[in-house]
Amino acid sequence: MTNETEGFECPRRAEIPHFTHRQIPPPPDRWQADGTCSWCGSISPANFFEAIEAGCEIAPTDKNYKAYVRLANPDVGKIVETGSESGPAFDIDGRPTRDDLTDQEKAEGRYRRTFHSPAEPHIRAKFYFQHLSKADRARFIELHNADKMTLAFPGHFYARPFFCRAVPPEGAADK
Repeated sequence: MTNETEGFECPRRAEIPHFTHRQIPPPPDRWQADGTCSWCGSISPANFFEAIEAGCEIAPTDKNYKAYVRLANPDVGKIVETGSESGPAFDIDGRPTRDDLTDQEKAEGRYRRTFHSPAEPHIRAKFYFQHLSKADRARFIELHNADKMTLAFPGHFYARPFFCRAVPPEGAADK
């Protein structure tokens, strides 16, 4: 569980230069009720480790600061918005762009249609490694080295997390 009320500064925020020179500081970031960071959308370290220990699939990326986590979807089977299309109600000559425009869409000059379908059994959550403390980083490395992580294809981190380094096998330096 995370504390949604305690504020902090998302470590990803500091990486974006135009936010570091503001005269008025932004409001503090926080862990939201769904367990994600209010700034970057990452799941919390607690939820990340919980997912690893539950055997959830961790999907490597081509970025050294991020991984995806395949989590069970609590809304599986519920009808949810899965997409949308939108656009101008009229073309450049003033003709309607669709035959089914409502009076409100005509008045607003835009339309937006949503698509709904049953929620899938899994969601793909993102995790930014910047949220890991030094102790969390050591724990991550321990879990990885002990083969306690279910890694998605290709079965290894092809972009090693930024805080990790390769260690040659024992005896490799002797050869």
